[in-house]
Amino acid sequence: GAGEMSELTALHLVDNGVKSLTVASRTLARAEDLAERIRGRAIEWDLAMANLDQADVVISSTSAEVYVLQREAVAAAMQKRKNKSMFLIDIAMPRDLDPEIGKLYNVFLYDLDDLESVVGANLEKRNIEAQKVVHILDEEVQSFIAWIHSLDVVPTIVALRQHFQSFIDSELDHARLDELSEEQQAQVAYLLQRYMNKLLHKPVTRLKEAAEVEDGRGYVEALSYLFELSADSRIKEPQKEGVES
Repeated sequence: GAGEMSELTALHLVDNGVKSLTVASRTLARAEDLAERIRGRAIEWDLAMANLDQADVVISSTSAEVYVLQREAVAAAMQKRKNKSMFLIDIAMPRDLDPEIGKLYNVFLYDLDDLESVVGANLEKRNIEAQKVVHILDEEVQSFIAWIHSLDVVPTIVALRQHFQSFIDSELDHARLDELSEEQQAQVAYLLQRYMNKLLHKPVTRLKEAAEVEDGRGYVEALSYLFELSADSRIKEPQKEGVES
Protein backbone atom coordinates (compact mmCIF):
# COMPACT_ATOMS: atom_id res chain seq x y z
CA GLY A 1 0.00 0.00 0.00
CA ALA A 2 1.01 3.64 -0.42
CA GLY A 3 -1.44 5.47 1.84
CA GLU A 4 -0.89 7.47 5.01
CA MET A 5 -0.29 4.46 7.28
CA SER A 6 2.17 3.01 4.78
CA GLU A 7 4.07 6.29 4.61
CA LEU A 8 4.22 6.65 8.39
CA THR A 9 5.44 3.07 8.71
CA ALA A 10 8.07 3.53 6.01
CA LEU A 11 9.37 6.73 7.62
CA HIS A 12 9.51 4.97 10.98
CA LEU A 13 11.57 2.15 9.47
CA VAL A 14 13.93 4.58 7.75
CA ASP A 15 14.40 6.50 11.00
CA ASN A 16 15.35 3.23 12.67
CA GLY A 17 18.04 2.34 10.16
CA VAL A 18 16.29 0.18 7.56
CA LYS A 19 18.28 0.60 4.35
CA SER A 20 16.24 -1.27 1.73
CA LEU A 21 12.52 -0.59 1.26
CA THR A 22 10.28 -1.59 -1.64
CA VAL A 23 6.83 -0.03 -2.08
CA ALA A 24 4.09 -1.90 -3.95
CA SER A 25 0.67 -0.48 -4.78
CA ARG A 26 -2.06 -1.26 -7.26
CA THR A 27 -1.50 2.32 -8.43
CA LEU A 28 2.13 2.45 -9.53
CA ALA A 29 2.23 6.26 -9.52
CA ARG A 30 1.38 6.33 -5.80
CA ALA A 31 4.05 3.73 -5.08
CA GLU A 32 6.61 5.76 -7.01
CA ASP A 33 5.65 8.94 -5.15
CA LEU A 34 6.10 7.30 -1.75
CA ALA A 35 9.28 5.48 -2.79
CA GLU A 36 10.84 8.79 -3.86
CA ARG A 37 10.11 10.36 -0.46
CA ILE A 38 11.67 7.48 1.48
CA ARG A 39 14.48 6.79 -0.99
CA GLY A 40 13.14 3.33 -1.66
CA ARG A 41 12.05 1.69 -4.88
CA ALA A 42 8.59 1.24 -6.35
CA ILE A 43 7.30 -1.93 -7.91
CA GLU A 44 4.09 -2.93 -9.67
CA TRP A 45 1.66 -4.89 -7.53
CA ASP A 46 1.65 -8.03 -9.69
CA LEU A 47 5.44 -8.00 -9.88
CA ALA A 48 5.66 -7.68 -6.10
CA MET A 49 3.42 -10.72 -5.68
CA ALA A 50 5.54 -12.67 -8.16
CA ASN A 51 8.73 -11.79 -6.25
CA LEU A 52 7.35 -12.23 -2.75
CA ASP A 53 10.07 -14.78 -1.99
CA GLN A 54 12.68 -11.99 -2.03
CA ALA A 55 11.13 -10.21 0.97
CA ASP A 56 12.30 -10.93 4.53
CA VAL A 57 9.69 -8.61 6.08
CA VAL A 58 6.33 -7.69 4.56
CA ILE A 59 4.22 -4.87 6.04
CA SER A 60 0.75 -4.51 4.55
CA SER A 61 -1.62 -1.54 4.81
CA THR A 62 -4.22 -1.19 2.07
CA SER A 63 -7.89 -0.21 2.01
CA ALA A 64 -8.94 -3.49 0.42
CA GLU A 65 -12.11 -5.15 1.67
CA VAL A 66 -10.72 -8.66 1.09
CA TYR A 67 -7.40 -10.35 1.84
CA VAL A 68 -4.72 -9.12 -0.56
CA LEU A 69 -2.39 -11.99 0.31
CA GLN A 70 -3.52 -15.60 0.68
CA ARG A 71 -1.86 -18.60 2.30
CA GLU A 72 -1.16 -20.24 -1.07
CA ALA A 73 0.90 -17.29 -2.35
CA VAL A 74 3.06 -17.20 0.78
CA ALA A 75 3.48 -20.98 0.74
CA ALA A 76 4.79 -20.77 -2.82
CA ALA A 77 7.18 -17.98 -1.83
CA MET A 78 8.45 -19.98 1.15
CA GLN A 79 9.17 -22.92 -1.11
CA LYS A 80 11.34 -20.68 -3.29
CA ARG A 81 13.07 -19.36 -0.13
CA LYS A 82 13.72 -22.92 1.05
CA ASN A 83 11.72 -22.07 4.19
CA LYS A 84 13.97 -19.20 5.25
CA SER A 85 12.12 -17.17 7.91
CA MET A 86 9.64 -14.54 6.74
CA PHE A 87 7.89 -11.92 8.89
CA LEU A 88 4.56 -10.39 7.87
CA ILE A 89 2.96 -7.47 9.74
CA ASP A 90 -0.65 -6.57 8.94
CA ILE A 91 -1.53 -3.02 10.05
CA ALA A 92 -4.62 -2.69 7.87
CA MET A 93 -8.19 -2.35 9.12
CA PRO A 94 -9.83 -4.59 8.03
CA ARG A 95 -7.03 -7.12 7.78
CA ASP A 96 -5.06 -7.50 4.57
CA LEU A 97 -3.45 -10.86 5.23
CA ASP A 98 -5.13 -14.26 5.45
CA PRO A 99 -4.75 -15.50 9.08
CA GLU A 100 -3.99 -18.97 7.70
CA ILE A 101 -0.62 -17.59 6.57
CA GLY A 102 0.57 -17.69 10.18
CA LYS A 103 0.24 -21.48 10.24
CA LEU A 104 3.00 -21.96 7.67
CA TYR A 105 6.38 -23.22 8.85
CA ASN A 106 8.89 -20.44 9.59
CA VAL A 107 6.33 -17.75 8.76
CA PHE A 108 5.62 -15.22 11.53
CA LEU A 109 2.39 -13.26 11.06
CA TYR A 110 1.38 -10.33 13.28
CA ASP A 111 -1.56 -7.93 13.15
CA LEU A 112 -2.51 -4.95 15.29
CA ASP A 113 -4.21 -7.21 17.84
CA ASP A 114 -1.09 -9.35 18.19
CA LEU A 115 1.55 -6.65 18.59
CA GLU A 116 1.14 -6.07 22.31
CA SER A 117 1.37 -9.77 23.07
CA VAL A 118 4.39 -10.46 20.87
CA VAL A 119 6.95 -9.40 23.48
CA GLY A 120 5.74 -11.92 26.06
CA ALA A 121 4.89 -14.69 23.63
CA ASN A 122 6.49 -18.09 23.95
CA LEU A 123 9.12 -17.66 21.24
CA GLU A 124 11.11 -20.60 22.65
CA LYS A 125 8.86 -22.91 20.63
CA ARG A 126 9.97 -21.28 17.42
CA ASN A 127 12.77 -22.78 15.33
CA ILE A 128 16.48 -22.08 15.74
CA GLU A 129 16.51 -19.38 13.07
CA ALA A 130 13.81 -17.38 14.87
CA GLN A 131 15.75 -17.60 18.13
CA LYS A 132 18.60 -15.61 16.60
CA VAL A 133 16.37 -12.58 16.11
CA VAL A 134 14.08 -12.83 19.14
CA HIS A 135 15.75 -10.05 21.15
CA ILE A 136 15.81 -7.69 18.18
CA LEU A 137 12.17 -8.51 17.48
CA ASP A 138 11.17 -7.74 21.09
CA GLU A 139 12.79 -4.30 20.94
CA GLU A 140 11.28 -3.48 17.57
CA VAL A 141 7.79 -4.55 18.67
CA GLN A 142 8.03 -2.34 21.76
CA SER A 143 9.13 0.53 19.55
CA PHE A 144 6.34 -0.23 17.09
CA ILE A 145 3.71 -0.24 19.86
CA ALA A 146 4.94 3.16 21.07
CA TRP A 147 4.75 4.41 17.50
CA ILE A 148 1.17 3.14 17.13
CA HIS A 149 0.26 5.14 20.25
CA SER A 150 1.83 8.24 18.71
CA LEU A 151 -0.57 8.07 15.74
CA ASP A 152 -3.20 9.87 17.85
CA VAL A 153 -1.36 13.13 17.21
CA VAL A 154 -0.93 12.63 13.46
CA PRO A 155 -4.06 14.66 12.48
CA THR A 156 -2.75 17.59 14.54
CA ILE A 157 0.68 17.36 12.88
CA VAL A 158 -0.94 17.30 9.44
CA ALA A 159 -3.16 20.28 10.32
CA LEU A 160 -0.17 22.19 11.69
CA ARG A 161 1.84 21.62 8.51
CA GLN A 162 -1.14 22.64 6.38
CA HIS A 163 -1.52 25.77 8.50
CA PHE A 164 2.07 26.85 7.82
CA GLN A 165 1.86 25.76 4.20
CA SER A 166 -1.11 28.09 3.69
CA PHE A 167 1.07 31.01 4.85
CA ILE A 168 3.79 30.06 2.37
CA ASP A 169 1.29 29.75 -0.48
CA SER A 170 -0.30 33.07 0.44
CA GLU A 171 3.05 34.88 0.58
CA LEU A 172 4.11 33.41 -2.76
CA ASP A 173 0.83 34.52 -4.32
CA HIS A 174 1.32 38.10 -3.12
CA ALA A 175 5.07 38.33 -3.66
CA ARG A 176 6.35 40.21 -6.68
CA LEU A 177 8.26 37.42 -8.35
CA ASP A 178 7.39 38.23 -11.95
CA GLU A 179 10.87 39.59 -12.55
CA LEU A 180 12.39 36.25 -11.58
CA SER A 181 12.77 33.32 -13.92
CA GLU A 182 10.72 30.17 -13.37
CA GLU A 183 13.82 28.48 -11.99
CA GLN A 184 14.42 31.33 -9.54
CA GLN A 185 10.77 31.31 -8.46
CA ALA A 186 11.00 27.57 -7.86
CA GLN A 187 14.13 28.13 -5.77
CA VAL A 188 12.33 30.69 -3.61
CA ALA A 189 9.45 28.26 -3.04
CA TYR A 190 11.94 25.50 -2.22
CA LEU A 191 13.75 27.65 0.34
CA LEU A 192 10.50 28.61 2.05
CA GLN A 193 9.43 24.97 2.15
CA ARG A 194 12.78 23.94 3.59
CA TYR A 195 12.58 26.68 6.22
CA MET A 196 9.10 25.48 7.24
CA ASN A 197 10.33 21.90 7.57
CA LYS A 198 13.20 22.99 9.81
CA LEU A 199 10.91 25.22 11.86
CA LEU A 200 8.42 22.42 12.51
CA HIS A 201 10.87 19.55 12.91
CA LYS A 202 11.56 19.94 16.63
CA PRO A 203 7.98 20.65 17.83
CA VAL A 204 6.63 17.79 15.70
CA THR A 205 9.29 15.43 17.06
CA ARG A 206 8.55 16.51 20.65
CA LEU A 207 4.82 16.02 20.10
CA LYS A 208 5.36 12.47 18.80
CA GLU A 209 7.69 11.64 21.68
CA ALA A 210 5.20 12.94 24.25
CA ALA A 211 2.37 10.93 22.73
CA GLU A 212 4.43 7.73 22.92
CA VAL A 213 4.87 7.94 26.70
CA GLU A 214 1.81 9.88 27.89
CA ASP A 215 -1.57 11.25 26.89
CA GLY A 216 -0.91 13.75 24.10
CA ARG A 217 -4.30 15.43 24.49
CA GLY A 218 -2.96 18.49 26.36
CA TYR A 219 -0.36 19.22 23.70
CA VAL A 220 -2.89 18.74 20.92
CA GLU A 221 -5.41 21.08 22.54
CA ALA A 222 -2.73 23.72 23.11
CA LEU A 223 -1.57 23.64 19.49
CA SER A 224 -5.15 23.64 18.21
CA TYR A 225 -5.90 26.72 20.31
CA LEU A 226 -2.70 28.62 19.50
CA PHE A 227 -2.90 28.07 15.75
CA GLU A 228 -6.69 27.81 15.42
CA LEU A 229 -6.45 24.36 13.90
CA SER A 230 -9.47 22.42 12.74
CA ALA A 231 -11.44 20.51 15.36
CA ASP A 232 -10.82 17.39 13.27
CA SER A 233 -7.16 17.55 14.29
CA ARG A 234 -7.95 17.01 17.96
CA ILE A 235 -7.86 13.65 19.69
CA LYS A 236 -11.38 12.30 19.88
CA GLU A 237 -12.79 10.57 22.92
CA PRO A 238 -12.98 6.81 22.38
CA GLN A 239 -16.50 5.62 21.61
CA LYS A 240 -18.00 2.63 23.34
CA GLU A 241 -18.85 -0.11 20.93
CA GLY A 242 -21.26 -2.96 21.34
CA VAL A 243 -20.02 -6.51 21.59
CA GLU A 244 -20.18 -8.25 18.27
CA SER A 245 -21.63 -11.71 18.14
